[in-house]
Amino acid sequence: METEVGRIAGLLEASEKQPTPLQQELDRTGKRLSVIMLVICAVVFAARLVSTTTFTLNVVLGLFLFAVALALAAIPEAAAVAPPREYGGRTLGAADTCAHFTTLQKKRRT
Repeated sequence: METEVGRIAGLLEASEKQPTPLQQELDRTGKRLSVIMLVICAVVFAARLVSTTTFTLNVVLGLFLFAVALALAAIPEAAAVAPPREYGGRTLGAADTCAHFTTLQKKRRT
């Protein structure tokens, strides 16, 4: 760290990594979409619950599972804008994540 390059490297490591404006906007958009999706699921669950004629545990659980499935259907929309995750000091892309999942599946079979 006695050279100019070493000093610059030390300054870069010491600085806080602020999220970029794009990352901040993606976070805000993701939170908004999550809230909107939860409200839609709650409205659909309530509307179906009100419109049903029988109130058995199976009916209520079926309606609940339908609402959960509706919420899970929105995940691909939100996942497309999610930034890549970091693993072991390097950023994983979609191909790395799929390869890791495939490796885990092969280990389970053996």
